[in-house]
Amino acid sequence: MELENYESENEEFDMNWMEEIEEDSKIYNDFFITNNAIIQVYIYYINRNNELFDGKKIEINLTNNILHKNDIIEIIRKNMFVDKKKYRLMSMLSYNFDLNNNEIKKYHKNTNSFELLNIHKNISAINYKETINFFKELNDLYLFFVETKSNTNQNKTKRIILKKKRKKKTRKK
Repeated sequence: MELENYESENEEFDMNWMEEIEEDSKIYNDFFITNNAIIQVYIYYINRNNELFDGKKIEINLTNNILHKNDIIEIIRKNMFVDKKKYRLMSMLSYNFDLNNNEIKKYHKNTNSFELLNIHKNISAINYKETINFFKELNDLYLFFVETKSNTNQNKTKRIILKKKRKKKTRKK
């Protein structure tokens, strides 16, 4: 009987020890580097007068730290129209705060030496690198849409009439 009591006391002791370690590690959880699961997408609209007039924020899930091309295209298509006006994508920027614990001190002293904001010329998959948990909210995608010019001549087709050229008769001398 004493052996059974001894074993049950040891099991409780072991569980308490593990729970204490888990509690202590929760304090430092914000400083661990982990994968990104979600990013914020900020969408801004610019009218014909080059004025920023509207914006919205969307949360997007990432798969293995990657925002796939198809997801980006879907976001663009869903947000091309506002108030029955068509907008085209003017610029796409991604911000990825991927510094590790040692680089944060260097970043604080000289912010210009780090490239965290990327300009994307083409629509392609964006790889967000692992980030410290405390700074995950900084990882974003910015989309800027500009109003397209509406042409009234857009639906008109120019007609070209083809005529047969006649051969000119020449006189022989």
